Amino acid sequence: MKTQITTLAAAVAFAMSTAASAQYVGSDSSIYQTGNGNVNSVTQWGTQKSRIYQQGDSNSATVTQDDEVGVATYAPGQNDSNIEQTANGNEAIVDQLGAYNVSGIYQTSSNNYANVSQDGKGNDSYIKQGWGPANEADVTQTGWYNDSVVEQSGSLNTASVAQDGFKNNSWVDQSGTNHEANVEQTGTRNESGIQQSGFFGGFNNQASVKQSGDYNESWIEQYGVSNVDSVVQNGDYLDSTILTSGLSNSSTVDQSGMYSDSYIKTVGAYNTNEVTQVGLNHNSTIYTFGNGNMNTVHQGQ
Repeated sequence: MKTQITTLAAAVAFAMSTAASAQYVGSDSSIYQTGNGNVNSVTQWGTQKSRIYQQGDSNSATVTQDDEVGVATYAPGQNDSNIEQTANGNEAIVDQLGAYNVSGIYQTSSNNYANVSQDGKGNDSYIKQGWGPANEADVTQTGWYNDSVVEQSGSLNTASVAQDGFKNNSWVDQSGTNHEANVEQTGTRNESGIQQSGFFGGFNNQASVKQSGDYNESWIEQYGVSNVDSVVQNGDYLDSTILTSGLSNSSTVDQSGMYSDSYIKTVGAYNTNEVTQVGLNHNSTIYTFGNGNMNTVHQGQ
């Protein structure tokens, strides 16, 4: 799981950071648009770079980049923002404070919303919202070298990512309709991956990850309809994997301490799994195939 997340994030971060690494003095803003009723606003202090490309009608882009709020400092921030919107009624907002932060927003269908706020150094955010309308992505990163990737295809998907600390990594990939993903990570080198899809794209799946501490890992993969998975990890070196396929399944993992591992695989309908592990070196594995099963694991010291 770790390789799967870090490989994608590293590739995106490298591609985006290449543009940001150029040494330039003074801010650079470029706006290109075709269509009607588009609105753009760029505010930059220090040495920043902004690119906005809009093709369509009634799109809106707002970029604010600064070394310090309202002050052009002697140490340029070299933050980099790129926004591309090629349909109608999209809105993109980018607010970056600090140095060497990179944001990329790409919206190719109508009525999508993307909001990125980064404060610190070397944070990377990539949002791509594709063929369906009315997707929403919100990314907030504070600290150093955090990476977030959000890719949504379909309609009415919602993704929220909040990371605070050092080198945390989040990847959200949703395909279908009305999926919801929420990620909150605090600490050092935590990793989260969420993938939600299924037949005809799937719909109404929900995934939530909250990790606090260092070197925790969570992977959620859902296929189907109306599945709900939740992971809470508080500690260090905790690992959770949830694989769900079917209808209206639910899995909840709550781990605290160090070096514990939870693995859940569910195929079927109306199954419920609950795992709670407190302390050191616990291991839980659940395989469920069928309908209406209930599994509960509590392990502590």
